[in-house]
Amino acid sequence: MGERRCVLTLILGTQLRKAYGLYKIEKDCSERTDTWVQWLKQYLGISQTEANRCREVATLLEPYPGLRRLSLSHTEMYNRRERIKKPSRISWPVQKLLEQTLISHIAIV
Repeated sequence: MGERRCVLTLILGTQLRKAYGLYKIEKDCSERTDTWVQWLKQYLGISQTEANRCREVATLLEPYPGLRRLSLSHTEMYNRRERIKKPSRISWPVQKLLEQTLISHIAIV
C-alpha cells in the first residue's frame, strides 16, 4: 500500500504542477477571480501547504524513477528531500547502483 500511496502522491504532485501553471496563465489573463488557495480547497479539498509538498516531492523525484518503488509515505519522502537533493558528481552507472542500494536499504528498514 505504501508504494501505491507514494506513486499516487507523485502523480498528484505532477498534476498540481501542471494545474498551477494553467491557473497562473488564466489568472494573469484576468480569466480567474479566485486565488490558488481557494481553487485547491474548492476542487481538491487540500491546503496550499500540502499541495506545495506534493509538487516539491514530484519535482525532486522526477529524475529518479526508481525511488517511486519505495514504500515510503509522502511525509517520509518530503522529510528526506534534503538528502535526495544533494548534487552528485558520480557517473551514471555508479549512481544507478547507489540508487538500487538505497532502495534495498530503505525497503529493509
